Amino acid sequence: MPCHSSVWHGMYVLADFPVLEALARERTQAAKLDGRACFSIYMDAFERIDRQALSQHELAFMAVLGQQRLDTETEEELNGK
Repeated sequence: MPCHSSVWHGMYVLADFPVLEALARERTQAAKLDGRACFSIYMDAFERIDRQALSQHELAFMAVLGQQRLDTETEEELNGK
């Protein structure tokens, strides 16, 4: 879980996070979502996320949301481990 509630309640522009935006289209037409919704979308789609499509910016956002598991696995994949 995020270390600060402002992350959960903050509003995030989906266009800033292309993988999240693509996943969110399956559920909503919204242009912005709060952190809780973003976290939920990432978690629900965890196995389907194309890790190669994640930018460093989006990885950092996921880490802020509490997605340490995906961030760590992606780093290992990118480093060939």
